[in-house]
Amino acid sequence: MNDRRSGLVFGLRVILEMLAVGLAFWAALSIRYPELQEENPLYYDYYLQLAIFLHLVWLVLALFSKRVRETSKHNSSQQLTSIAQRWVIHLVLLAFFIVSLQSYYISRLFLIYFYGLLLVLQIIAYILFTNGLSRKWLPKTKVILVGSGEAIAKAKAMMNPHSGYTYLGYYTNVESAAVPPDGNIDDAPLHDVDEVMLATDSAEDVAYWQTLTDKYTFALTILPVVQPKINRELQFHFNNGLLMGRLRKEPLRHWHNQWIKRVFDVALSSLILLLSAWWLLPLVWLGIRRYDRGSVFFKQSRPGKDERSFTIYKFRSMRTNPDADSREAIEGDDRITPFGRWMRKHHIDEWPQLWNVLRGDMSLVGPRPHLWMQNDKYREVVRNFMLRQTLRPGITGLAQVNGLHGDVSSNDTIHERVRFDVRYVENWTLALDLSILIRTVFFSKRSP
Repeated sequence: MNDRRSGLVFGLRVILEMLAVGLAFWAALSIRYPELQEENPLYYDYYLQLAIFLHLVWLVLALFSKRVRETSKHNSSQQLTSIAQRWVIHLVLLAFFIVSLQSYYISRLFLIYFYGLLLVLQIIAYILFTNGLSRKWLPKTKVILVGSGEAIAKAKAMMNPHSGYTYLGYYTNVESAAVPPDGNIDDAPLHDVDEVMLATDSAEDVAYWQTLTDKYTFALTILPVVQPKINRELQFHFNNGLLMGRLRKEPLRHWHNQWIKRVFDVALSSLILLLSAWWLLPLVWLGIRRYDRGSVFFKQSRPGKDERSFTIYKFRSMRTNPDADSREAIEGDDRITPFGRWMRKHHIDEWPQLWNVLRGDMSLVGPRPHLWMQNDKYREVVRNFMLRQTLRPGITGLAQVNGLHGDVSSNDTIHERVRFDVRYVENWTLALDLSILIRTVFFSKRSP
């Protein structure tokens, strides 16, 4: 999407979503308390404060949502998934807010009305945005294509109703153009164009068109003649006058993102440990001792960030056996105790890894750490496998919430898991971590 239009599209999406929040709130309040302002002004003021909180939380979620900022890059199913994820996160954050209020009361029926209406209205807002406002009302950039090469064909194919461009034609003096031109360079309507896309490997051509931008005041976009055969976007930047294209975007290479993720990990892990250790440890001890007399905790060396060795901790879900370091658990594994199977189903066996998080060995969310023998096996045969090792391994991850748990002996399974892990590395946000944690707790199923 072009720069002129992208800000307007993003702003319109956010405005429509905020209107949906406001409409859902006032509709729910009117249904639940039709005469609240007259009957109890103090309670009405309390709900006004709640309205501010609900709007601010959704605004923050929308502003930090990659799929709202880059609407044209994601299909409808991805956009609707994004709305559902933000809806769940919003609900969870409200629950924490209500708990912190303690003595204040919020009607559960009001919340049912509000969140039911909110989900429906957000979907309607997206449909309205997609089918009407963004396509018909927002200004479009009038563009022509100039030059030659494969980039011209790709740029022309990009000119769809959602691109934000009004295509005025392709003009070139090259006789063997891959795309039939609409005329020579001299025929190009430079007086009536907002942007020229130039595909060339000639510095002289770039300098010539740069002088024309000053004369006709159009924007000039340079299309690299060499179009890499890759399935991700290059991140271009200048370094001392040299144009460079970075193959991979990795947000967690930036120190401020690392700091944000680490603070989040330590704070949430500490809270969970404080709230659950006093009752969970005795329960697990009794359950494990019921079926086996071994240790409550299982310890094992695993490859961590940059493939540095660390000791991972788990509640022991198997009977004591000599194959723990060389044989992965599979469906129907007879080493797993009945209580261990229950723990694995509800992710309770991973609870001691909160200590790994506090130590800095792991993160709450990230690629799951494999056995050493699995790293040695797959690094040579699975593309991008070692990219997983650039981050701290996680207690849960994007692959896990998409159903990829446990056994990775199948080549299809390991390739699919790595694909999700790479997507996480390249698209990390704090909102994504929150979404994965919520899906892990409420929606994820695990086997064996």
